[in-house]
Formats: sequence, structure tokens, C-alpha cells
Amino acid sequence: MEQGIIRPSNSAYASPVHFVKKQNGDRRICGDIRRLNSITISDRYPLPHIHGLAGKTVFSKIDLVKAYRQIPIKSSDIHKTAVITPIGLFEYTYDILIASENEDQHKLDVEKVFQRLKDYGLKINIGKCVFGQETRQFLGFQISSSGVSPLPDKVLIEYPLPKTVDELRRFLAMLNFYHRFLKNAAGVQVCLHDLLKGKAKKAKSVIAWSVEAKTAFQACKDLLVQSTILAYPKYDAQLSLVTDASETAIGTVLQQHVDGCSEPLGFF
Repeated sequence: MEQGIIRPSNSAYASPVHFVKKQNGDRRICGDIRRLNSITISDRYPLPHIHGLAGKTVFSKIDLVKAYRQIPIKSSDIHKTAVITPIGLFEYTYDILIASENEDQHKLDVEKVFQRLKDYGLKINIGKCVFGQETRQFLGFQISSSGVSPLPDKVLIEYPLPKTVDELRRFLAMLNFYHRFLKNAAGVQVCLHDLLKGKAKKAKSVIAWSVEAKTAFQACKDLLVQSTILAYPKYDAQLSLVTDASETAIGTVLQQHVDGCSEPLGFF
């Protein structure tokens, strides 16, 4: 409060607050504003998509020093950011990715970004910035000139065997985030989905694991490690949809054809 970052509040809004561990071991205070997001009017400005990195070969990441403290919230909206804590209600008064076709262009792009940050008085955390990389981790993915692939999620790879139906459902939901990178995912997961049949959404009933089901659970984690690099879409390329089916699952892969080669765009 002494720094003017938060202030006491009597707002009608009251989102819960959590402490999230950062990569450097520090803890970040985060407000859980999912309920607020559900009634928020979406910004009509189209956000850049990771698919727009086609043709980029050099990447840099700019990290702002405590970015949320440098960019003020509109006065009329501050009350909406209120979070509930054990000592009362308070309210708050991603990294920048630069991608270029080549090194010369990248130097110019970085200079433009630095100048724009300087113009608006924004400070960067030089210790967390990375420059001139051929591959880069960004938004939970590994990006390069070849395409995009999921980062081996340590939480998923080390996820213990679920004890209850609710825990298994949570695991499958996390895995589904990377579904488009996982070949034959539906077939591998069939055995696990069978364990959920007829169960309530948040059932706490204990799962009776068979050898087959345990094998399927491990196979799901292995799929993430062996995930396919997906190409960036080239909008003038010819597309094809390759499908397959078995007695238990249906699968398909969307491909683009460039210079006589087939490049996967996603598995479904």
C-alpha cells in the first residue's frame, strides 16, 4: 500500500487470491478473476496468433520489470480488480516476443521496441530478457523456424496415478490443452475415458485401476514427450485432411503440402 500498488477497498467485487510460485522461487500474488472474465466484453482488437510466426527465424524475449505495476488500470475499472485476503479487501491500481525473418531485420525490430518502451517510460528486466535465439519458449510452447511444439510439461509428465474420478478428469483436461500435437491421442485415451462413464462431474469415487488402464495412463504422458512439431500455416499451400478410424476411436490430421512435402498442422 505504501507504494500505491494496492489500496483498501469496499468494492462489490471480491475475487479470491492465490500465491503462485515463480521460476526463480519467488511467489507471485494472483487474483482469480475467472468470474470477472465471464462477464467481460471481449476486446475487438485481434490479438496476434502464434501461427503468425511463419517465416521467422530469430527470436528475442523482453521482460518488463513488474509489468502490472508499470501499466496502470483505468480509474473507473480499478474497483473490479478487488481481491479478498485474510486482512481485508484490496484492489490493484507477458513478456514481449520479437520475431524476425533474419538477424539484420531483428536488430532493427529490437531497436524499435526499445524506443517505444523508452517513449512510454517502461522499464525492462534485463536479467530475464533473451536476445537473438533460433528457438524460444513462449506461452507454454517451444517455437522455432520449423514450427511449434508443446513444452514437456513437468506437472503432467510427473503427474501421479489419479486416485479418484475427479483427479483423472483433471489430468485429462490438462492433457487436452496439447491435444492437437498428439498423434492417436483419442485411441490412447479410450481406456481412461471408460473409467469416467456414468460418473458425476466431480465424483470422488476411488478408481479401480487395471493393468491396461495404468498402461494407458503412462502412454498418455509418453505422448506429450513424443509430441509432433506442427508447422506454421502457409495460407497459399494446398491442404489435405487424412482420416482414420477403429472400433474405439476416430482420428484425423490436417496437413499442408509445401515443396512436395506434407507438414502436419494439427491432430484431431
